[in-house]
Amino acid sequence: MAVDVDAPHGVVDVSPGMVFAIVDASRELLVNVARHSGVAHATWRVRRHADEVVVSVEDTGQGFGPASTPGVGLTLSVQDRIDRVGGQVEIDSSPSGTRVHLRLPAARRRARLSLAEAFDLTLHVPGAVHARSLALLVALPMLAVHTTLGLRHGLLDADQAAIQWATWVVVVLCTWAFAQRLDRGAPAVSNAVALVVVIAGMLLISLESAGEGAARGSESWMIGAFTVPLMVLAYVAPLHWTPAVVLPDLAIVMVTIAADPTTTWSQTFGALSTPFLPLMAGLLGHLQRRGARDLAAERARLVDAEVRSRTAARRRDVEHRYLDATLDQVVPFLEDLAAGRHESSATLDTRVTVLAGLVRDDLYAPGLMSPALRALAQQHRERGGQLMFRTGITRDGFGALEPPLARALEDAPAGSTVTVSPVAEPPSVRIVVAHAEDAESVDVPIAQA
Repeated sequence: MAVDVDAPHGVVDVSPGMVFAIVDASRELLVNVARHSGVAHATWRVRRHADEVVVSVEDTGQGFGPASTPGVGLTLSVQDRIDRVGGQVEIDSSPSGTRVHLRLPAARRRARLSLAEAFDLTLHVPGAVHARSLALLVALPMLAVHTTLGLRHGLLDADQAAIQWATWVVVVLCTWAFAQRLDRGAPAVSNAVALVVVIAGMLLISLESAGEGAARGSESWMIGAFTVPLMVLAYVAPLHWTPAVVLPDLAIVMVTIAADPTTTWSQTFGALSTPFLPLMAGLLGHLQRRGARDLAAERARLVDAEVRSRTAARRRDVEHRYLDATLDQVVPFLEDLAAGRHESSATLDTRVTVLAGLVRDDLYAPGLMSPALRALAQQHRERGGQLMFRTGITRDGFGALEPPLARALEDAPAGSTVTVSPVAEPPSVRIVVAHAEDAESVDVPIAQA
């Protein structure tokens, strides 16, 4: 069979589970076209809309019309698979052709994280470092180390010691205040901007007051100290925020070095590399957030696999339990047929019709047929009638169906057709009794259990 593929260029963003569902459902739909449509050509089409992906299989062959419903394969292999991934199946069939649309929710294109989202992913996942712990275990000890370096390298003897101490106190207070703000929840963007601006201002004042050589060797201790609160911010902020956190301090340091005639670039490796510490903290936070997302996706995949496994096991169990009753009658019949123990062709035809009906009942309505219903169905078929189940009828979903179905079989005229089909809206089951002579029918709506 020839299949025209009509798909857009680029990537259609759906989850891996949806990919498998689309492949399986499309295969079944194309097989259905090849077997039942009477044509040798079909079209497979996929379209991406704002919030959904629509996969369509179309043919111009013989449809099944409004009076019929699709068979077991279409329901089990298509409807069930698409339902499990949160999609919907729409069928539009007529004598001139069939169009089946699989509507699946499109995966949202991953947007940049906001500050609040990054904060939640960084600090509110198992194993994450708490904000207060981050300040106590990382930021404050680093500030203490830089304070020691400052005391050893002229902080007390500097001409501008008062200014140095004032800017230093502001940095410590900003670090502590920002950590306290993180303990209360995600910081506002204004909090983050204010921190970057204040730290940049304090660094500029400190370097100006220190004079020449402030960015040379161990004299550049203050540059490292002023990046500590920025490391805390970069750790909890989205990765695309990192340049805005790093660049102001880096620009101030580079301008200071370029304007200092006593300092060469080779003497300022430490001063130039220190502003990149927030970059490392930002990368660490980004990796932690990505790990948290991957962990959540893996958990979802495992849950989905468990659901699929249980569904498959349950279906196998259902098929095994409910087909046993049919096999108990079919196997002896086949043995009698092989041994030539059937007396007349009329008896044989009737028996084949009854057994074929029993097999169809178990395939289309697994678990519904109790021994009493089987007996009534057999009697009805022996009187020339038919019992037809449409796909989607199960005892689990329609436990209240047995009493009215039994009454319909008892009251149905000889040669009539009793059709049982699910109704989507409102959720119910419809029993239709139609007689060939007068074409009268009776609808008995049954509320879904």
